[in-house]
Amino acid sequence: MSFEDIEDHDGVRCSWNVLPNTRIEATRSVVPVSTLYTPLKERPEFPPVMYEPVMCKAPCRAVLNPHCQIDVRGKLWICPFCLQRNQFPPHYKDISTNNLPPELLNR
Repeated sequence: MSFEDIEDHDGVRCSWNVLPNTRIEATRSVVPVSTLYTPLKERPEFPPVMYEPVMCKAPCRAVLNPHCQIDVRGKLWICPFCLQRNQFPPHYKDISTNNLPPELLNR
């Protein structure tokens, strides 16, 4: 797979394909080590959800994501930032370990 194909698939472009292993190599490198990331890149295999994001209570306001702990029996999710317990909204009433919403699928 070429670098252009990887960039087109992931939305990430790196200035180097190999990073310096030692401090001496790092000081001798002319091109800075950097990454260009496209967070809003459209990907057809991950269609956008058509509803408002589920957010943590104030003042945290973090968004439900695959890194949150979920309790499908209690219909709760735990914020990974502030550790608050939050209720799922009513449209998540059918949530189960086999039926997860798109924002909880780890891709």
